[in-house]
Amino acid sequence: MDWFKNLLKYDDIKKFSQENLPQIPYQGNELIYIPTMMGERAPSYNEKTRGLFYGLSLNHSREDMVLAVYESIAFHLKLIYQDLKRLNKNKEVELIMTGGLGLTDYFMKLLSYVIGEIKYIPDYEQNTAVGAAMLGIKVVDGISYPELLKHFPDYKVIKNNSDSEFTSYLDSKYQHFCRVYQHLQENHEILTFKKI
Repeated sequence: MDWFKNLLKYDDIKKFSQENLPQIPYQGNELIYIPTMMGERAPSYNEKTRGLFYGLSLNHSREDMVLAVYESIAFHLKLIYQDLKRLNKNKEVELIMTGGLGLTDYFMKLLSYVIGEIKYIPDYEQNTAVGAAMLGIKVVDGISYPELLKHFPDYKVIKNNSDSEFTSYLDSKYQHFCRVYQHLQENHEILTFKKI
């Protein structure tokens, strides 16, 4: 997201989201973004895959592109979440988010429509370190996440699935995202330009 923020020259992602993106639920578009700008790391590994916008036309705006980035990051997290569920024998996996786009209420609301209930810690200077420490304490000491969250009184819980039409739109777009994503994973060599 930092790359995209710098490319489109906006400084404050929270402010940009509040002022320029449509309220959730919104009327979506067909634009898909595949967020593998530095290769794919999860749920599969392929360092040679690169990101792309699919369906981009002259009718799309900067806001459409930012919205596609938000949606596609949420869809990509859903791919990872589904792998975690499979590893957990299809039991629900509790999500606690820190850092990055988790700092924007807009993205967390969108993600809750895609995945379900999300707990997130909105604003700490070292969010990545906080997340890693929480995971380490959970694994080593066996402390439950509710117990850990008591140390973060400002954490938030979001669950938004009350709009069935919007949920249906996101489910349909997620399936399309998966097809484009899978095609890119399987055909990255054909799509990659090779210098002579």
